Amino acid sequence: MWQGRLLFRLDLAYPNHKVCVEYDGEEFHSSDEARRHDEARRTWLRDRGWTVIVVHKDDFTSAAVARWTGEVRAALAARHL
Repeated sequence: MWQGRLLFRLDLAYPNHKVCVEYDGEEFHSSDEARRHDEARRTWLRDRGWTVIVVHKDDFTSAAVARWTGEVRAALAARHL
């Protein structure tokens, strides 16, 4: 994400449509500090009109993938794609 300089990177993003998927792995996103940072970043994105979809390691079963990819498709469709 750029705002005159690199603020942070999104895991998967459709920047022209303000839709992103963030993967919260255990190694980098399990501490209280990391969770606060992640939530602040997501709030910043949502305040700017982004749809943020968060996935975790358990979200890679067939049913879970179908659910969150459906969320991505719905978010893109809502933005007329």
